[in-house]
Amino acid sequence: MMRCHTMLTLGLALALSLAALAGEEPSEPALTHGFRHDPMKFVNESTAVPAALVRRDVFRKPKAGDEAILKKRIDEILAKQKPDGHLADGIKGTAERLMQLIELGIDPKRPEVQRVARLLLAERTKEHSDNHKHISVRGARALIMLGMADLPEVKAAVETMIQREKVWSGAWKLCPWGTQLYLDALWEGRDLVDTRPIVKRTLTWIADQMNDAGCLSYKDPWSFVDCAGRIDTPEARRVVGKLLPMILRAQKPDGGWGDGHSAITLRALVTHGFLEKLRKLPPLPPDWKTVRTIPAPGADVRTLAFGGTHLWTLDPKANEAIALSPADGKVARRLKLPEGKSTAVGWWDDALAVVQGKPKRLLSIDVATGRTLREVPLNKLEWPHNVVDMGGEPWVYDAWFGCFMRVDPETPDKRRFHGIHGAGGRLARAGDTLWHIPDFAPLILRSHKGGKLLEWGEVPFAGGCSGLAWDGKHLWALDRENARIALIERARKADTGGGQ
Repeated sequence: MMRCHTMLTLGLALALSLAALAGEEPSEPALTHGFRHDPMKFVNESTAVPAALVRRDVFRKPKAGDEAILKKRIDEILAKQKPDGHLADGIKGTAERLMQLIELGIDPKRPEVQRVARLLLAERTKEHSDNHKHISVRGARALIMLGMADLPEVKAAVETMIQREKVWSGAWKLCPWGTQLYLDALWEGRDLVDTRPIVKRTLTWIADQMNDAGCLSYKDPWSFVDCAGRIDTPEARRVVGKLLPMILRAQKPDGGWGDGHSAITLRALVTHGFLEKLRKLPPLPPDWKTVRTIPAPGADVRTLAFGGTHLWTLDPKANEAIALSPADGKVARRLKLPEGKSTAVGWWDDALAVVQGKPKRLLSIDVATGRTLREVPLNKLEWPHNVVDMGGEPWVYDAWFGCFMRVDPETPDKRRFHGIHGAGGRLARAGDTLWHIPDFAPLILRSHKGGKLLEWGEVPFAGGCSGLAWDGKHLWALDRENARIALIERARKADTGGGQ
């Protein structure tokens, strides 16, 4: 996949390279604010599986009921095992379930586990572009975790991961979690083959290319929290340090980070010595203040745009675009859209822009008459999601590729990728800049159209933000969970680096 990305300045990149050559540890991230809620509340009080894992594996202080909590989860996974041994659909999902079981503490000698191990050894994949020669990356890691690293198939798979570095190592390669999969497997096999150099090298480019908000291309930043939290090297610590801004803003009132992220976050913070440092600092203040709100025209609307004198949003069930007064939220117009699966509304060429997924197309609609002015096919896009007008050129966000497609209406079959770190389908144009919400991080970013990060802050609503709009002076955010649209402003000076 072709992508463009924001690069560090030459001077900073050179300084980092020289420091690495000299064996110097990267500088300490600037820590001026800490948690909004004490993480130890989650650790001490939660009865969820992640809390039990953290108590046992991170703090080495399990509670009396933790063994039962983990055993229950093990039994739930095994109850779904199929007669042929698979724990999920496909070998990849099966390997992931097996790794979960191992981390939960299952006895590796159990027959259910050994059946899965035999499946992983028998399966071959094209993950390294080598025509089904090796077991999968996930499978190799799972087998090493099971204590089966001495098998020649496992060693061959790890050696191939190193040899095929160019296949998987890169900011715009593989899926949002692909880099983590390889780093996890390579680190797990570090005593089988000397993988430390490639792991350190990969972590260094992750930290180098990651922007100050912790975003790197379309990658899921939580995947970097996960893998870097397992690796006790200065390079991994630097990655976690650059992710602290996101980590602090994603914390839940119970002190954790939800079922999906609590265990990996606490492990990373403890492994790299950040937990107690952050607990001693004053709480992080809010990034935004809500100036005023207007009601949203229903609980199911999504995406937001500003055009003419109105805010616009989409009711996908009714297939209607709805115009709202910014003053009081009164509905000024309900515009029935052409038949199709509409995914977003925007503003392009001084008209309402509508993105549809089925059929894949971009429509320009006259808001006065409802007449379709232009129809541009988007057949070269996988998941067209939203659109902004960048100087007359429509940029359509493709949620599959995690980047913008610059669409020339005259040659729509020519696919032109345009990547911005942390791009997402909730976006708004402001001059030559874009406000956008990453697909995987609870942040709002403003980037220059060339990719440079200009400012950023947290998503202002606990339930997330379903759309952004810029009216020329103000930023609006759609709070879908509470059926309202808020005019928001910075509550304090924008962050410029270091995170806090």
